[in-house]
Amino acid sequence: MKVDLLVVGDIAWDTVVRASRWPERDQDFLAEIREGPGGQGFNIAVWARATGARVALVTQLGREARSRELGRIAGLRGVELCAPTWADPLTRVVSIVDGEGQRALLTHPGPGPLALPGEDWSAGMLVLSGYLLARPGGEGRVGAWLSWAAGRGIPVAADLSHPDVAGAFAPYAARLTWLFGTEAEWAAFTSSRPESPPNRVVKRGALGAKVVAGSLSLAAVPPDPAAAGDSTGAGDCLMGTLLGALATGRDLAAAFALAMERAAAVSRLPGSLPDIGREPPHLP
Repeated sequence: MKVDLLVVGDIAWDTVVRASRWPERDQDFLAEIREGPGGQGFNIAVWARATGARVALVTQLGREARSRELGRIAGLRGVELCAPTWADPLTRVVSIVDGEGQRALLTHPGPGPLALPGEDWSAGMLVLSGYLLARPGGEGRVGAWLSWAAGRGIPVAADLSHPDVAGAFAPYAARLTWLFGTEAEWAAFTSSRPESPPNRVVKRGALGAKVVAGSLSLAAVPPDPAAAGDSTGAGDCLMGTLLGALATGRDLAAAFALAMERAAAVSRLPGSLPDIGREPPHLP
């Protein structure tokens, strides 16, 4: 198997709840509720594939009908599921979004992808979700993937994913080519003073993002920050689009501009993907 990007991370079933204000105890609210595919690994893979890159996803699915539907949707979007782990429960996420676009996530995680790399696999880049480190045995899994990539000269990109797990990536910093994270995640990561990867992306929400690649530094803000309604999945879109665009031959400036454009579009949608649960994303 040879792909441009091999992504290791979650596919999940998302429930997105949009309410005018935060829920309060013993009160009822009207809300818009939508369901469909999500998960950091799947989101990154879908947006990378949308650039034309060849993408495979190593992930975990449950054994019930909803997981089979997620497998079908992955196929529709051109993402190959590589050596999936079939184990219950399927990861489920509830995203609550208020009238100002602020969100809170409630997660019921599955075991995550348990498959380790095959000897006949090859990729232009390995992409790791930081949530792997939050699972039991996660350090061993991440270490095995990094060793596989190092033995084949494959560059590695990772997302810090959450401040609670970002610091756990510090011992692996010297083995990473790209590292993505929010400002809070970067603060947690750098608190242990690790060696910085050569290419770094800081995701800043409505303030945009910053890329540092060697001596080159690029920053951008969304064209209309006030239009953002839901940040769910925007960072995954940024990462997937940037890496996919680089894999398909765009230079860094063009790849970053495209990633910012699509991430801004995602922030104006409920959930992490357009036409949630059914059709491939409509691309700007």
